[in-house]
Amino acid sequence: MYLFDLDLNPISKPKSGKYTILEITDLQFHGNHKRPTENQGKKIVKAMQKLKPVRTFHKLEDIEQKDEDTLTTKSNILGFLFSDPYFSDYVKKEQAKGVTVILGLPEGGIPTFLAKDAEEFMKGIKGERKSRHIERNNDV
Repeated sequence: MYLFDLDLNPISKPKSGKYTILEITDLQFHGNHKRPTENQGKKIVKAMQKLKPVRTFHKLEDIEQKDEDTLTTKSNILGFLFSDPYFSDYVKKEQAKGVTVILGLPEGGIPTFLAKDAEEFMKGIKGERKSRHIERNNDV
């Protein structure tokens, strides 16, 4: 897995208008090399202002294969939100208006899935996957 995407859904403000809730809907892991979303904070803020769902793509770091069936990664999945200056500015502006921005997580945890490309890769015949990988590395 090289990439994960995060589905975020801004929820309309409650009647009091004191909160804006950004709910994490799901997390999907990809097997191909897509490009991570540029300006993630800006994209999320625009979605929050329009109250539209948004999906952002992020690169996984420090991937380690423990055994044939287990991959691990040390990734701060939501850390990008706190380090993104555009998103931080949005939160500060909302706080100045007396509105609190809340990050909502589903009660049972964040649903995590393999994306369609990763599922298709996993369904492939193991020997063919290995030979394609070897051929690709030999071409370099």
